[in-house]
Amino acid sequence: MKRSLLLLVSRLALLATLATPGHRVALAAENPLMTVRVDATNTAQWIFQVHATIPAAPGPLRLLYPRWLPGYHGPVGDVAQLAGLTVRVGGQRLLWTRAPDELQGFDVQVPAGASAVDVHYQWLGPSKGALTDNLLSRDALGLTWPALLLYPAGRPVAEIDVDSRVKLPAGWSWGSALRARTGASSAGEGWVEFKTETLATLLDSPVYAGINYRRIELDPPGTAWPAALHLFRARDASQEPSEAQIDAHRRLLQQTEALFGFRPWRHYDLLLADGKGFGHVALEHHESSENVYDGGYLEDWSTASRQRELVAHEWVHAWSGKFRRPAGLEQRDLHAPTRNELLWVYEGLTEYWGHVLAVRSGLVTAEQMRQEWAWTAARTAELPGRQWRDLQDTTYTPALNSLGPQKWWDWTRAFDYYEDAALLIWLDADTLIRERSGGQRSLDDFARRFIAGSSGDKTPSVYGFDDVVAALNAVQPLDWRGFLRARLDHRMPTTTLDGLARSGWEVGFVDRRNALHLAALNPKKPVYSMRFSAGLSVDPDGVVVAVNWASPAFLAGLAPDDKLLAVQGMAYTPERVETALMANRDGGKPLLLLMRRGDEFLNVTLDVRTGPRHPVLQRVEARPDLLAEIFKAR
Repeated sequence: MKRSLLLLVSRLALLATLATPGHRVALAAENPLMTVRVDATNTAQWIFQVHATIPAAPGPLRLLYPRWLPGYHGPVGDVAQLAGLTVRVGGQRLLWTRAPDELQGFDVQVPAGASAVDVHYQWLGPSKGALTDNLLSRDALGLTWPALLLYPAGRPVAEIDVDSRVKLPAGWSWGSALRARTGASSAGEGWVEFKTETLATLLDSPVYAGINYRRIELDPPGTAWPAALHLFRARDASQEPSEAQIDAHRRLLQQTEALFGFRPWRHYDLLLADGKGFGHVALEHHESSENVYDGGYLEDWSTASRQRELVAHEWVHAWSGKFRRPAGLEQRDLHAPTRNELLWVYEGLTEYWGHVLAVRSGLVTAEQMRQEWAWTAARTAELPGRQWRDLQDTTYTPALNSLGPQKWWDWTRAFDYYEDAALLIWLDADTLIRERSGGQRSLDDFARRFIAGSSGDKTPSVYGFDDVVAALNAVQPLDWRGFLRARLDHRMPTTTLDGLARSGWEVGFVDRRNALHLAALNPKKPVYSMRFSAGLSVDPDGVVVAVNWASPAFLAGLAPDDKLLAVQGMAYTPERVETALMANRDGGKPLLLLMRRGDEFLNVTLDVRTGPRHPVLQRVEARPDLLAEIFKAR
């Protein structure tokens, strides 16, 4: 068949799958051009004005608001923040109705002779407690297109071309994977006009802007597929990044390329915002990533990791997740549900490589990462929720619209396909390959084989479960199918940490918090954890933020949002709790806690005899230190 006929047949088939009974979708001519402009200058009220011209043929048209957002893996798009919707053709206002079978859709009847509709509305900023995060502050903002755009049903987003432009506050600079159109006539009016991209690329290319901006090249001039760091700070930020800190980001690029062997992008733009009031965002895109910190990213570089490994995690997603993409996550639009059963690869493998590459590049130290893994391993070894819900089932958590906080998270389980998968599957696989091959091969070899491509080519490569098994077998013959299923389908409260043991380390507990324990705390609101002793964690004001299922605190009836006022008759401090736990090792002095629940005061007695227990990784001298080899820069 000729290409035009093939396109016609495929689009008719797509139309049949997207159209609902009794609802016909009007498609515009082939290769339609959509235009959108966003006025983002109202930063006082966070009201953005959006104007779009959307191609449409005469007849019924459905406009969709993105619902299943990439990176969130769930139906979290919030159409409630879209307001003032008007649709016009040639100045004539058209009546729209809410789609009866899709509340994020708007149905319009396009009149005869029309080839497009003009759409205008406001985006009112994220609602309080929204499941998606946005950078919105007086000094910086993040424009994320899935929050701002309506798009036509009936055509894959990869087949719609878009001309876009944005008006930013006066004096603000911007960074994005989008590229400005040279010689744009609107530039002098405060508008930034971008080159034409597909709607799929636009939706995956946020624009960050701010008053205090610095662009840092991560490659030498003339590099074919370059990468850059876009740093946004608060206007009064005093500390500038040192050359050593900048070099760590350059080494992240070098170490990741050394691991995978190619660059799956045309260019890459690492968007990093750090400032008081900025909040926290960590989200992957194919040619960029969002990394927002609420101040302190550059502080205490040698002592506190400040979650800098998340920068490496989102970076790795350009290879693992965006380029090499699980079947079920190759979205044709942002309306149809995704299939998440391979998130233990998409997120779990990326979590593992993000941690490893953060150390190899110097974003964090090996000692800092070992402490993070100590916490994860101690929690993972005994997890009550595993009695009824296996690791595989947690991959459906975001599809259940469960991105919010869970009160009993170690019983319900939530996002264990990140950290649990990293240690229970991928560290185990790495150390097992190293052991079976006599140190000749490792998960590095799997990375090159499983995630293989050509620099400059961003066309996604889709895989399934069998492809993972085959790639592992090609590196080291083993019953990898059985290996994976045993860990994914495990339903017992305890599990063995074979990978950690094979690496020459084991989880231990100390009764005094060391410098790494203290450095890991959030400096703005540090949580004191008694998870591995009394079974609760409290913030600096004594408010209980977590109670562990079946722990002494749980059995005593305590719950999140209770407030710890006093221990042993004295006002609560972490130090007094530590002293009280030490004093009751023989059971002679149980903890006497004064709690407040609303207007009620409670006296609670906890006979905890473990003493304080803070997890650490301890060397097993009888085994070689494989973690040192895993963390070694390439």
